[in-house]
Amino acid sequence: MSAVTDVTDVTDVVVAAPLLDVQGLVIEYDTGGYPVRALDGFDLQVHAGELVVLLGPSGCGKTSLLSAVGGILRPTAGHIGFAGQSLEGLSGSALAAYRQQ
Repeated sequence: MSAVTDVTDVTDVVVAAPLLDVQGLVIEYDTGGYPVRALDGFDLQVHAGELVVLLGPSGCGKTSLLSAVGGILRPTAGHIGFAGQSLEGLSGSALAAYRQQ
């Protein structure tokens, strides 16, 4: 017979921090004097070993999201963290080092 452990206290469960943490991401482009939002409050958490697929029609923000996560495009607002490191405020050389990882 196998022993069954009853876990009734959620404080016993340990959840690993996400490898990629995107919170409240906003990306705006200025086109002809008025802003266009490619992303408006986008949230995403990806843990190590997870596979994520981005699907959507042309113009929905897929490339904007990947450019921001890759450190190529600075978002208008929100937070992007990778492996516990925040991308906000990274200098050009620090962003280049991030991209190489």
